[in-house]
Amino acid sequence: MNYREDQRSIMEYDGGTMAVGAVPGAGKTFIVANLVAKLIEEKKHLPGKVLIVTYMNSAVTNFKNRIGSILKEKNVGTKRDFEVMTIHSLAYKILREKPDVVGVNEDFEILDEDKKKFFINEALNKWLKNQGETIFKSLLKSPKNQVQYDRWKGEFINISGGIISKLKLMDMKPRDFNEKIVGNYDPLLKALGIIYEEYDKSLKVHGFIDYDDILNMAYKIIKKDRDARKKFQKKYTYIFEDECQDSNLIQCKLLKLLSKDNDNLVRVGDLNQSINGTFSASEPKLFKEFMDEASKSYLMDRASRSSKDVIGVANYLVDYVTNEHPTSECRHALIDQRIKTVNKGPWGENPITEKYGVHAYELESDKSEIIKTLKLIKAFKKKNDNKSIGVLLPSNDAVKKLGELLKREGIEYEDLSSMSEEKFKVVNLAIGVINFIDRPYDKRNLIHLLSLMETEGWESLESLDIHSILEEIDGESRNIILDILNIRDLSYENILIKIIDIFNLKVEESSLIESIISYIQVFTMINKKATLGDIGQNLKDNKRVFLSMVEVVSDIIGYEPRKDKVTICTYHKSKGLEWDLVFLLNLTKYNFPSRFTDSIRSECWYLKSTYANPNAVLNSLVDKLIGKRIEGNYSINAKIDVINERIRLLYVGITRAKEHLIIMSNRLNSKINKKQVSSEYFNILRDYVIKEEESC
Repeated sequence: MNYREDQRSIMEYDGGTMAVGAVPGAGKTFIVANLVAKLIEEKKHLPGKVLIVTYMNSAVTNFKNRIGSILKEKNVGTKRDFEVMTIHSLAYKILREKPDVVGVNEDFEILDEDKKKFFINEALNKWLKNQGETIFKSLLKSPKNQVQYDRWKGEFINISGGIISKLKLMDMKPRDFNEKIVGNYDPLLKALGIIYEEYDKSLKVHGFIDYDDILNMAYKIIKKDRDARKKFQKKYTYIFEDECQDSNLIQCKLLKLLSKDNDNLVRVGDLNQSINGTFSASEPKLFKEFMDEASKSYLMDRASRSSKDVIGVANYLVDYVTNEHPTSECRHALIDQRIKTVNKGPWGENPITEKYGVHAYELESDKSEIIKTLKLIKAFKKKNDNKSIGVLLPSNDAVKKLGELLKREGIEYEDLSSMSEEKFKVVNLAIGVINFIDRPYDKRNLIHLLSLMETEGWESLESLDIHSILEEIDGESRNIILDILNIRDLSYENILIKIIDIFNLKVEESSLIESIISYIQVFTMINKKATLGDIGQNLKDNKRVFLSMVEVVSDIIGYEPRKDKVTICTYHKSKGLEWDLVFLLNLTKYNFPSRFTDSIRSECWYLKSTYANPNAVLNSLVDKLIGKRIEGNYSINAKIDVINERIRLLYVGITRAKEHLIIMSNRLNSKINKKQVSSEYFNILRDYVIKEEESC
């Protein structure tokens, strides 16, 4: 096997701690898979195994397949020589080994993120009903505005969930937290204490533990129980951690403890692609510290994914941020590292384009920006029907609107946003079946179900009666409807289980059905007189509670951009993907701020100025309570974190492009008819692109 010059030193590794930084497209999955296979081939792992920990289910599948293929090709080792799992799967495995050490019944159930939001919502509703509604509304600029109230409620649920995770990972129980806030009169802090206590009670009553509990408990087991610690240390001779820029403190402690005896810990990541910190417990600084402390530290700085033109734009952004960013506190947002092109060889070469492949456009409004995008997509597809296209936008709402326009224009697309109907297909199907069984003679329910089944010609059936509809549809659809009618007398659990067989759902899709059953069990415990119709309506109203599970299933299935369809998604969802042509839209100051005076997305315009950034306010209060040293103004610090993360998000967007990159901004938000300003990043990149175009 021939390796690039920036990979050879890494492949010589045979033990100790090693940090590997990798620029976008450097081939970190390739190098980790080959290094693991090499260690197995040389039997360095015996008598134990090699463990690879990652954070996405799709990455688990990818690593398993790649390592398995290399071993098979070399005719060495077997799949029993290594394990690949997510950090939560590893923690779950440890917890299953010794639940008694942390006082957990072995019949425990895991509360997923969807149910977590449900329980927090119930706890918030209880506080609002008993004492909090007046206080909660008093923070709004317009206390009587129902839209603002609903928006604020949804935001507070997300904030509460994040801070509860933070407290759990610090092993702070509700009682300890509430003891600390005695005498503190901040209304949101007191609300948080009540919600945390109610949430904790709900977990105990229903026998659940959440993902934060699993990590915390797994670490405690390995730390406290010598037998468990020795067993897992002996089992895993080498530990590799992928995407470690997204790791949190407990994860780092757990892996460090597991690797302590052998001291063989390899951590791989890219600090410039750390884009989850403002809404998760990840701490990118932990990887930076490891890079400084590891016995070996390398950087894979060559990448063949993108053309020289695209790489030039990415490197120029790094130069600007590290040397000239107008806010000096943000000059460390990106690590000062440049992507280098690869020398032509067996590892491939960078894409080559006939003309300069990057363009920048500033349009009059967001509407004209979209119109320009549609024209460019059509023109590109006409000349390049074998090339993939990705359009990145800052929000799920923007993705949805673009999807509607693409549909109207007859352009086939795939929507990767969190709430896309394709991702919720199984959930919608379950709701459709329940509503049809509840009222089988309402033809609207039947037609809706047929639309979910994608029955050909369902749109033309509205004028027919039910019997005529059944005669008109194809035989396969008719048989499915009859199968559904045959299960209408079963309990809701059995109805949903039968759906798996009737629609021949995949294993991962079946897990969504199980999640729906679990949700309904909780709903019917609270609403004992609920009918099937009530269940269907509640599922329809609360589809978002399945968002996390839908994302997990989507991740397991994985996604590979198709050349016959345009991919549309948020900047965040684009990480790990690549397209021949990438559009970066809405590069306005609001979406990509650069100064303290800029408005940012995490600020709630509908709240009074004191709580404009409620997440920052609450986190600052919590940090003071736990004695964390805070340097400077917390709101300013929070704003710096957001600005830094948006810089890295833009960097991720740029490096998704292989051959062509188009960046766009606009000067008017048509929805509210309000003028807006292009971000400083757009302006400096546009100037750079113009100069490069002129020199070609």
